Amino acid sequence: MQKCPLLIFIVFFLCNSNVSAQMGRTNDDALNEAVIKIKGMLVQHYKPRMVVQNRSPRVNGQFVPVKFDSCNLKWKLVAHSGGLSYTVQQSLDLADLDSNPPLVLMSEMPRTDRWHFELRTLNEERKVKGEWIVTNGSKIIDSRQYWSSRTTFEADSQEVAQQIADQVVSIIKQCSQRRAL
Repeated sequence: MQKCPLLIFIVFFLCNSNVSAQMGRTNDDALNEAVIKIKGMLVQHYKPRMVVQNRSPRVNGQFVPVKFDSCNLKWKLVAHSGGLSYTVQQSLDLADLDSNPPLVLMSEMPRTDRWHFELRTLNEERKVKGEWIVTNGSKIIDSRQYWSSRTTFEADSQEVAQQIADQVVSIIKQCSQRRAL
């Protein structure tokens, strides 16, 4: 009699485990699809406002994905002002980030089209690589590299910012699990 529950469990497990593999999909495929979805949402909804010089008003910038491969992300924010181009480039491994859900907050009150959330590294370690580049045409005028323990993403509505934050947290968890294996 004790073999029957075990047999039922085995049959249930075999029938219901790894549905994505049965459909010809792997966990890597699902992860890559989620990363591509995030990239598309950021391109469409992330319209950064950047400080380009001390005490100057912010200028509109553009989010440009450079590398969105699995757990490793690289992007840049680009703005133009006074004939100069200002670029902030960042890269990180999502497995280095804290998977606690971030708060989605209004960025510029009372405007309702600017919402952001901040992602932090585990133990506040400086694992987010950044570079600030100022160019005049093709000539680099200023370039500084830095390491940070956090990064921020924005969206043009609270709902979309929350969707992006939730998706990113899900991907962070998957990347952390992959690293642990």
